[in-house]
Amino acid sequence: MQNPIASVLARRKSGAGARGVFDGREFELRRVRLTDYASWRTIRLANERRLAPAFKRPDRTWEECHSPMAWVEWFADTAVGSLRRTRYALVIVEHAAGKPARVVGEVGLCGVDPVTRAGELSAWVSDSPGTLVPWGLANVIDRVFAPEYGLERIVAPGVETKGRPAHLVAALGMERIGTRRDFRIFNGEPTDHMMCVLENTPEVRASMRALAAGPR
Repeated sequence: MQNPIASVLARRKSGAGARGVFDGREFELRRVRLTDYASWRTIRLANERRLAPAFKRPDRTWEECHSPMAWVEWFADTAVGSLRRTRYALVIVEHAAGKPARVVGEVGLCGVDPVTRAGELSAWVSDSPGTLVPWGLANVIDRVFAPEYGLERIVAPGVETKGRPAHLVAALGMERIGTRRDFRIFNGEPTDHMMCVLENTPEVRASMRALAAGPR
């Protein structure tokens, strides 16, 4: 039987990414590579205070969450999820003159409900232009609303007290449909999350393609 990770890697296309200039800085959106580990780890450790409340596992320290083994586990899970059309991950890479390219964020689909055909968005980014994540997520949504994934809707839970989820909801044109009480652990405690949705319609797909094209 063919290794599922090898199968995913063999099927990847070089044209899957995109580039854009935001506030005079150049960014690339592309698929995750195993060799992204060092850059990804550096930026995540540097942003522990902001990222750990949402992304830290309760059974590991933040450092342990970014070990080589943890990276390989995550990469393998993502690769298999991509093959099964249940996950989709892209990294945001900054290109600056005279400096090595560096990962500054990640956007993607972290899961799919097989019954409702709804996918859940996930994103994080370091200190970067505010329009960067909507651009990245629009690229993700455009892909997963296409026939290859064929999702009927996208959902996005967000912590009520944080400003960025509300900003993303507005930028993507999502509809807030309610609040889930104690929905997930945030900063070590069960926390309310606002629930937002975006339906797969011709109008929404056109809007996502326009946003995914980047600044003009």
